[in-house]
Amino acid sequence: MQSDSSSGSTDSGAAGSEGAAPVATAAPALDANSLTNSVWSMKVDKVTLTVTFLPGGALQAKSPLLAALVGTDTVGGTWSVSGANLSIMAQAGDKQVSETAVISGDQILVRGTPAKRIQ
Repeated sequence: MQSDSSSGSTDSGAAGSEGAAPVATAAPALDANSLTNSVWSMKVDKVTLTVTFLPGGALQAKSPLLAALVGTDTVGGTWSVSGANLSIMAQAGDKQVSETAVISGDQILVRGTPAKRIQ
């Protein structure tokens, strides 16, 4: 996730964008229904996050490293699925970060790196 705290907005860092490694993808086997209430561990900008996809498009992201970055180890946000794209946005105070991951089969790829399903 790339943060721009001065404007409160971010660059999405979408898979397939300039600088991102090409990702071979399979047809998405995950959708909004199957992701709801699931928990994943994913690495974004060297920070490992535990992300819970809550009903209604809300999410909760946790990491001990967040406390040093934003003053709390848990932040809220939103998520949505459009085809193979999983859009994730988290916000803590005036800092907002966004990421567009790719759903490939039953995996979530964040900048080409598979996330691990915990629950």
